[in-house]
Amino acid sequence: LLDLVTVRRLLLLTALLAALLVAPGQGWVLGLSGLLVLAAAALSFNVRLLVALRRWRHPLLGLHLGSLALLVGWLSLPALRAQPALGWGLVALPWLLCAAHLYWLGPYFSARYLPAASGAAAGAGQLPNWFPVEGKVYLRKVWLPLLMALVFKVGVMAATGWLLHRNPAKAHGLTGIYYLLFMPAISFTYVNNNLFGHLGPMVANELQRLGLTARLLRLYGRVVGPVVLADCLVTVALVLLLLPASEWPTLARLPLGAAALACAGLWGSLYHAKPVVKVIDFTNLKGSVSQWVSAATILLAAALYFLPWWAHGLLAGLLLLAVSWPVRAVLRNDGPLRRRLWRGIGGWES
Repeated sequence: LLDLVTVRRLLLLTALLAALLVAPGQGWVLGLSGLLVLAAAALSFNVRLLVALRRWRHPLLGLHLGSLALLVGWLSLPALRAQPALGWGLVALPWLLCAAHLYWLGPYFSARYLPAASGAAAGAGQLPNWFPVEGKVYLRKVWLPLLMALVFKVGVMAATGWLLHRNPAKAHGLTGIYYLLFMPAISFTYVNNNLFGHLGPMVANELQRLGLTARLLRLYGRVVGPVVLADCLVTVALVLLLLPASEWPTLARLPLGAAALACAGLWGSLYHAKPVVKVIDFTNLKGSVSQWVSAATILLAAALYFLPWWAHGLLAGLLLLAVSWPVRAVLRNDGPLRRRLWRGIGGWES
């Protein structure tokens, strides 16, 4: 995300320089605009540095937010924008605060002040002891995709509800992505379709000691079950709170749809596992799962949402029946599947 913001700022500065070459008579306006972009970059850096150092009550944080409020006020009021001298002073203010910032916070870059060196800070983010081990490994690796899915779900459903109340005709334009958020499809696309790849060391240990057993199926159920249930409960709450009553009958599609996606996720986790060697972030989400399985999941979610009721039930039932194939293969410790899963999760490197 920060890379995208940086690229956007560079594009803005490039456009301003190009405009300066075309219209040199507006140099002070374009120059002030360029300095305003750079001031925003300095202010963003300063605030993120304070947050990273956990200096929530540092007086510089209040000064930075105050300079931001002054800049917003100057941009919002035409009477103030008519005074260029005030604008030059306000765009210089973040850089002056940046100099004071680096001078005052320089000693905090010592190792004794960094959060990673603090035992209390490291222990504060740990999950409780009663939390299952597989749940801890799962959340520590994939909390970012789950958080992104939750943010997208809340944002799109809120926009859909607002449009349905104001202009129902425009709300139909959101149906192209609404089904992905109504069904728990995003979590399966980026995480649960390759669950055994994300839990690679644990699964490799199981395969090496016992092979394919019912323990592996219970591991999938213990991790995916709570995630799917929580996703469905959030969907139900958002639909009941944000959407009109005419949309509530669609909730009847959710139980069978979630179960069908869970079955598809088991297929993908067993037969199309991929080793996950990097920390999952915004830039490598797609590389952590098979692209064919992701496309199939998206198409399946669309079919489960848009098909008629009888076809929805038939498709979900077929998937629930088809999952018996990998379940039987796991229970009989199928050799080709065991070797395929071992290679898929990178077991030779564990």
